[in-house]
Amino acid sequence: MSFEYHLINEVVANDCYRIINLSLQKETPTIVDIGANIGIFSYYAHTKYPKAKIYSFELMKDNYQKAKKRLLDIENIKLYNKGVIGDSNPCGVFTNENNPGGHKVIFEDSKDYCNKNRFSNKHTPLEVKYIKFSEIFESLAGTSIDLLKLDCEGGEYDILFQCEKLNYFDGIKNIVMEIHGRTSQEYEYLKQYLNKKYKFFLAEGHYFFCSNQSSFFTK
Repeated sequence: MSFEYHLINEVVANDCYRIINLSLQKETPTIVDIGANIGIFSYYAHTKYPKAKIYSFELMKDNYQKAKKRLLDIENIKLYNKGVIGDSNPCGVFTNENNPGGHKVIFEDSKDYCNKNRFSNKHTPLEVKYIKFSEIFESLAGTSIDLLKLDCEGGEYDILFQCEKLNYFDGIKNIVMEIHGRTSQEYEYLKQYLNKKYKFFLAEGHYFFCSNQSSFFTK
């Protein structure tokens, strides 16, 4: 089974992010896709919400180029070859040779799953571009994010801890995400925090779903 086929099966056929029954409450919703990989989720979200403005971010150039080809003719999708971070300082990238979706940013000073001490001698200082999530959020000029999708191999902690610090969650209506480091203290903290922050919260396997819409959890 090819990696592309695997992703299509996981994201579309199995609807792992549970967006089939999610009704975003805007005619033109805003969707942010962090960890776009080869563009499967962004394309899928566009088919469900054709008027949505979708901002997609992919760290690795090879994945970005494949996503660019897939999303080329869709004007409402803006694709960026950048890794999204929170407040920590990246010192390199852990590259997974066996999984094109397994690359992750490693941080010099973060207090979470992707700290360099957990990946000693396993990351390289690749020349990649980064953007802080706060820059993305503020660039929307007061427009709420109707759907935030995160699949960034552990980088979700740095991003969401920044959201907590800057009080962004009131402006993020729905979150679907793959969660990593499930045996860590920060996992338990984030799980409890999001459960209190959102009316509907579900931790299922290696996914978190956060919403104020009950229909979000119908599958």
